[in-house]
Amino acid sequence: FYPFIDCYGLYYLNREQFPLFKKNDELPCLLMKKMSFGLSAYIKNSERGYETDTKLSLALWWKLCSTLLDALTILKTLNCVHCDIKTDNIMALEVEDNDGSHHHDHKENIFFKVIDFSSACELGSLVKCPDMTLQYTAPELLDFTRKPLPTFQSDLFSAGLVLLEAATGAQPYASAGYDHFFLLTVIKEGRVLEWLSAEDTNVLKAHPDIDSVLRKILVERAPLEDVVAYVDRMHV
Repeated sequence: FYPFIDCYGLYYLNREQFPLFKKNDELPCLLMKKMSFGLSAYIKNSERGYETDTKLSLALWWKLCSTLLDALTILKTLNCVHCDIKTDNIMALEVEDNDGSHHHDHKENIFFKVIDFSSACELGSLVKCPDMTLQYTAPELLDFTRKPLPTFQSDLFSAGLVLLEAATGAQPYASAGYDHFFLLTVIKEGRVLEWLSAEDTNVLKAHPDIDSVLRKILVERAPLEDVVAYVDRMHV
């Protein structure tokens, strides 16, 4: 299943078609398939059966994991980096059953899609690091003395943070607070799992397979191909 949002092309729209435009505006717009919901809202509204349950159901967590790894594999094949992978940039399409019903936690009915390629770029054409969402930024990109550029590995790290949030329900580094300069220092240390709350740590302990995937991405910083192979072996 293609992991990126379906795009219908560029169309000129005016105020009649899009009320938020100014009266005489007619602007080129990229039209994309309407999705059912965003991942951020879905995680927030999902309820656990038990305290140690993952925020997304296990089936959906693994489906999200596969979707993100597929997306990164395609991007790497194209020699492109996304540069802004975060929970807000993952949408979901809920497909009706043949009887028209919905099952929100049934993995066969929900398909995740990566969106927002406004920062995406071919790897060799990057000249500076684009603006990124701090909580989803790889630590090495915050070493401003070296003028770092995004890589396949930094995209993978961001995807790992999305998967961490899908498991725990908490935004990365949530327990560190929201002071920008302190948060910057914390993220540069590269120890995101050490900033989990006790409750979130227990969630990962209760799901060792998920914990091991997250550690491979966020702690070991394994290459994409190794992570893909590791996940594939777990589901043979």
